[in-house]
Amino acid sequence: MSMSRGDLVIGGLIVVLGVGFLISRLGSDAKPSAGNESHAATTAPAAQEAATPSQAAEASAPAQSPPQNGDGDGDGDTAATVADDDTPTAAHEAPQVSAPASAEDLAFISQARIFPVRFGVGEATPRNMEADRIAAFAKRFARCQGALEVFGYTDNSGAPRENERISEDRARFAQALLLQHGADNQRMVVKGMGSLAPVAEGNTSTARAQNRRVTVRCVREE
Repeated sequence: MSMSRGDLVIGGLIVVLGVGFLISRLGSDAKPSAGNESHAATTAPAAQEAATPSQAAEASAPAQSPPQNGDGDGDGDTAATVADDDTPTAAHEAPQVSAPASAEDLAFISQARIFPVRFGVGEATPRNMEADRIAAFAKRFARCQGALEVFGYTDNSGAPRENERISEDRARFAQALLLQHGADNQRMVVKGMGSLAPVAEGNTSTARAQNRRVTVRCVREE
């Protein structure tokens, strides 16, 4: 059976259209869909930002403090070094040692000397004191190597029992000042003598003021 020319043309067109359709189908299957591209765009950064298990553990671990030393401040000093840096307190200082007495000092302290203060009537603590005179006096007697006699006295205006108490309080007051300047408490003999052995006679205010006193004497060892 013979085909006409028109049939051949129609048949060719059908073949061309069929081949074109197949090519278009194959091309559309190879291209990713718009939805897949959007998903890739949103998941890729999330995958990059996701931490690994080890990184998450490091992030959640508490921050470590710098290493501490013996004294706990991290400055490199040990506890022993800090203790060495401390300045010594008064309790650790060596006690004051008096210099040996000179011949002049021995001549002075071997005689009973009046403590350089003035007491009021019935008072065991003087109102006015000259610190420099007291210090110079006390330091000389602190060099005593024998017994140190500290005797307190009153005038004759009070009762004997009361005068004994006041005179002893005056002696204790002088004792405390002597100790502050290095005297040896173990060598001291402290007594209240009342109104005995006045150095001034009479009942005038001047005489009585002179009798209200404390005397100090070093009794040298033989």
